[in-house]
Formats: sequence, structure tokens, C-alpha cells
Amino acid sequence: MPKQKNYVVLLLDRSSSIEPAMPVVKESAAAFVTSVAGNVELAVHSLGSDFEINQDFTRNTADLLKAIRSVRPWGGTLLIDSLYNSCEALRNQAGTNDLKTIVCLTDGRDETPGGKSPFSSKKPEELIEFARRARVRLITVGLGNGIDSNLLQMCAAKTNGWYLHVQKPEQLASVYQDLSRKMMMERFYHFTYATPEPKPDGTRRDVLVSSKAKGEKDQGKGNYIAPTVEQMKSPQERAT
Repeated sequence: MPKQKNYVVLLLDRSSSIEPAMPVVKESAAAFVTSVAGNVELAVHSLGSDFEINQDFTRNTADLLKAIRSVRPWGGTLLIDSLYNSCEALRNQAGTNDLKTIVCLTDGRDETPGGKSPFSSKKPEELIEFARRARVRLITVGLGNGIDSNLLQMCAAKTNGWYLHVQKPEQLASVYQDLSRKMMMERFYHFTYATPEPKPDGTRRDVLVSSKAKGEKDQGKGNYIAPTVEQMKSPQERAT
């Protein structure tokens, strides 16, 4: 089996509202990139009234930092469409079993420069379904009080990601530092699971996996649908 890789998109909100905080946002983003570059395939994307790929996937720290410096605030917040586009970029670049993550920072809602919502053509449900099918997890970081916290929480929870919130730009450095530390500790494991309920009844089974390494604890949730008696039959048995 080929070695699995780690792909990360850093998606930065560059709408007009974030302009006062942009110097601190860039500084915090640069520190995050410096801490993970070389260990992951990293890309820098940004969103305002449009979506932009500032730097495609690379391990070159200098190119990534240059991309962050190039971001200029303007326009509205094309949030859902931009997350969808970043998911698409990850799906096209990474392998099926590679770890694919978007770290999205926003200080606003999906709305036009004039404050009309929604701005995106995609719906949140379309984004989440696409992310799940592409095996992309969404880590959402909300800044300030103008965010749609319910949306950001939902996107994270339904893709096995995390939702984080800070009130002040100065708190972003700590958030990104914690994220980079946690991501660098991640490892890939394959394991088998013997269900305690072997009955083929077609029911949904929830699974909770807990882990502990170097003093850090984490857990993840998943589920599967048990096969039915009919599904377990061979093609020959079904034909009779």
C-alpha cells in the first residue's frame, strides 16, 4: 500500500470587514505555515467576493509565505462556494486514503458586500455532502461576533473536523499553534473491528475511537450500516 500523505488547505477570509485585523491574521497564518510546511502538502486559498488559489500545494515555505503576504482584503464573503472549491482542489490533488483538511478562518457570514445573504450558489448541505464524499474534514475558525457560528460548527461536526472561536485577532496565534501541534501528532492506522452485534439487520451502528499518545488524548466518531440478510447472500443465492 502506498504511503499516505497529509494535504492541508489554509483558507483565509479577505473580505473588507477583516481589513483592520489583516496584519495579525497574516502573521498568525505565517506562523502556522512555518510550523507545518515540509511535513504536509500545503496550499493557500482566500475568499472575498471571489475565490482565489494564492498558492497551490507545495512544501516550500517561502512560496507559501509569499502567498500569504499577497492577500488583499476587499468585497463580500463567498464562504460556502469557497469551501466547496477548496474541497474540490483537495479531492483532485490527494489520493483517496490521504488525509485531507481545510483550515478556514472567517470573521463573517456568507453574504454580499452589501450584506445580502446568501452570497454563494452552493448550499451548506451540498458542501457538507461533497466534503464527506471526498473525505475532507473542515476545521473552521471564527473571529469576532459577526460569524455564523451555527454554520461553522455544523460544517466541522459533520466532517469530523473542529470548530474554534476567538474574539480578538491576537488570539489567533495560540489557536494556530495548537492546531499545528495536534496535526503534527496525527498518524495513520488501519485496524479491524469486530462488532458486538453480528445480527445482519441493516441498522446503523455508531463507533467511537479513542486514542492517547504522548500525553495527548483525542477521539473520533463514525458509523456504518450493517448488511441485511439479503445483502449477505451470494449472487447465486439471490438468483434462486
